[in-house]
Amino acid sequence: MISEDELILKGRRKKMYGLLPRQARLVLEFMSGRDGEWKEAEIMSHLRDAWERFGMDRGKITFFCRAVKDINGKNIFHVSGKRPRSIRWLPLEKRE
Repeated sequence: MISEDELILKGRRKKMYGLLPRQARLVLEFMSGRDGEWKEAEIMSHLRDAWERFGMDRGKITFFCRAVKDINGKNIFHVSGKRPRSIRWLPLEKRE
């Protein structure tokens, strides 16, 4: 079963907000199952082995998290602070 947030990536072959579809899916899968705020570096360290191409960059993850929206046009993540930035997954009922 495909979740509402995975519908954003369905059928995409090109980069989306600086990340390849597989990389974007990794970020979505990792963050969707976790509560609380995560730092950019913490997200990077958890995804480093599965990342593959083009290396890792905190800026790419942050840009993706700021730009990606669900199918209703609402933000999926809340990004706050200066370096190191904090990223929080927003459940469906809390999205603005």
